[in-house]
Amino acid sequence: MLNNHMYDDCKNLIKKMRKNGEPWESIKYAKHEGKDRESKLKSYLKEKEFRDYWPPLSIEKWFEIVNAVRSVNEEAEKFEEKSSSSMVEGAKQNNDTEVPSEYNSSWQSYKKRLAENGIDDASIVNIEKECSSILKKLDSDTENKESIKGLVVGNVQSGKTANMAGLMAMASDNGWNMFIVLSGLVENLRVQTQERLINDLSNRTSNIHWISLSNVQKNCDPGNRAKNMIFDSLNKKIAHLYVCLKNKNRLENLLQWLHDDLNIYNKMKILVIDDEADQGSINTASNKKEEERKTINRLIVNLVENKSYKGENLRKNAKAMNYVSYTATPYANFLNETGRESLYPKDFIRTLSTSNRYFGPKEIFGVEETDHNGLDIIRNINEKDALTIAKIHNSEEVSMPQSLLNSICWFLSSVASLRVHGYKKPLTMLVHTSHLKSNHKAFYNLIKDWIEQTPNREILKKCRMIWESERKKFTINDLKDGYPDYGAFETVMKPQSFDEIEPAIASLISEVTNIPISEEQDFEFQKHIHLCVDNSDHNGISDDNMYLRLSYPNKEKNKELDTATAFIVVGGTTLSRGLTIQGLVSTYFVRGGTQADTLMQMGRWFGYRLGYELYPRIWMENETRLKFDFLSTLEH
Repeated sequence: MLNNHMYDDCKNLIKKMRKNGEPWESIKYAKHEGKDRESKLKSYLKEKEFRDYWPPLSIEKWFEIVNAVRSVNEEAEKFEEKSSSSMVEGAKQNNDTEVPSEYNSSWQSYKKRLAENGIDDASIVNIEKECSSILKKLDSDTENKESIKGLVVGNVQSGKTANMAGLMAMASDNGWNMFIVLSGLVENLRVQTQERLINDLSNRTSNIHWISLSNVQKNCDPGNRAKNMIFDSLNKKIAHLYVCLKNKNRLENLLQWLHDDLNIYNKMKILVIDDEADQGSINTASNKKEEERKTINRLIVNLVENKSYKGENLRKNAKAMNYVSYTATPYANFLNETGRESLYPKDFIRTLSTSNRYFGPKEIFGVEETDHNGLDIIRNINEKDALTIAKIHNSEEVSMPQSLLNSICWFLSSVASLRVHGYKKPLTMLVHTSHLKSNHKAFYNLIKDWIEQTPNREILKKCRMIWESERKKFTINDLKDGYPDYGAFETVMKPQSFDEIEPAIASLISEVTNIPISEEQDFEFQKHIHLCVDNSDHNGISDDNMYLRLSYPNKEKNKELDTATAFIVVGGTTLSRGLTIQGLVSTYFVRGGTQADTLMQMGRWFGYRLGYELYPRIWMENETRLKFDFLSTLEH
């Protein structure tokens, strides 16, 4: 009902009446009163049909639309209350921007994309509320004023990118024309972010033409220079997007590109979004090892304060400059320096809500002295296995730790089970034991050799033992006890008997390869296991025409395969932040991060697990488990 654009005008009127404080009973009858209110409503709907070109509506259909809007709004309000969504505001008054309601607006087109991607109505309503509240704190004309600086705090893997894209869509509808996303330190993650954002925002129904910028530097090709692009404030139909690494050269190039023609720069209404703002952007300690990070902070400050890359004042400022940082671990952002020459969020701090389908620290690890006890999905890597892992890192050991065997067998069995259920999206096992590339290769070889050299009957025997044990330890009843407010119990797929999934495991382990490349240079995903090493040593194609890094099939390829693809990925830095891990069901994690934000960001198992809620398992050392227990309580 809510995704049918035929009734958009009806829904917008209902939302407006609710926003103005009308009770639902009054909205139900369009504010008509008295014994004959139904006949008045009938006449009113007929009048709207002829005067405002509404679709023909019976009273019953109108009631249905009102009830649908009410149900979604009440569920969204529960989300906000559950996760304490709130705004801390500075003295600046809200602007007069409104949520774009036109069918072909960038925001409405993006809403449609969210629905197509399976986001439920209540979550979309929440994204709309949160983006609107942030947009109202921005300023479309700061030419002679201080730049706007704000901070948005979300949960790890909770959909911050969806909120960022929603904010950009709304801002483009309201005249902003230049969008800069500062994205991490790794190039392939930057590319992934740029492609995802352009794909989400570029919709054939949108009246905004999104231009994806590349090769952003002062002396780039004439067609890519800012002075050859349209930034006319009267033209609201073009929006430019550039995702920039937090890298000295990239940031200097960006600043020179922006300032190459100050008359054009003066027409830009800029929204800077700092993704993972606790990484790279903070002005850290003064020892020499931190000079590069201090440089990054200085260049971002220059960007936001309308200064050149050398820190000099410009003759003209951008028409609008707004800086919004996003992070799930805001400790450094809160406790760092304040003042004009800083990135401190002087204008607002906004926390984002999570739906009752999100598995976060509280749900997985629990919270001390509350009713949240956590879920029994954490498995121990004992001291013996930890010692073996250290020896593997030092090239002293080639035997497989028992806990790693268990995690692999659980992954194989889980993929087989979900395939039998008909699950058709990618599924992943993550092996994260070190940031060193040599260690990634060692574990890659260890896993590959074990699957290839171990007889199938032995693998199946091991899988049976792990499967029968694990599926009894965490059941649907355990999920209901540990997460009673979970909003999608109806989607939960239950593990079958081993005999039902054994043939699917045999098919899965028939071969193990990287991702094959076709003659047309396309990825050729297979039904067996794909084993990947995700680090910068493997950016190209191997001699046997294989791609070693992690890459998932797109929607079209996924539909063509008609089954869940299986990936075991070994890595470090790229798996710690930013890279989206799809269908994570088995995690082998041995990283003793000392900083709270670093360790929490490594928790790629947080997020949404629709359909496979009973399958995720995490192997880690007890010391690491205790750190996450503490951080969960700290965050709460």
